[in-house]
Amino acid sequence: VAGQRFLLNGFDVWLPEISRVLKDRFEKDGYSPSTLIAPYWLLWLVSFFDKTVGVAVSALEGRSKHSSSKRFQ
Repeated sequence: VAGQRFLLNGFDVWLPEISRVLKDRFEKDGYSPSTLIAPYWLLWLVSFFDKTVGVAVSALEGRSKHSSSKRFQ
């Protein structure tokens, strides 16, 4: 439909899986992408100082502020 937005998702991919794919692909080019997983307590603590980390903590807790409603009408 013209003028409409759609979000499509073909399958679920976990971030650790993405990091392994990036490491496998770019390590041979001399890059070293991290595959470490930050513990929840550390993210929670950092979220008090960095609001962008707070968004990640909210997602880990299952809280979502996303909406499928139209923003502009």
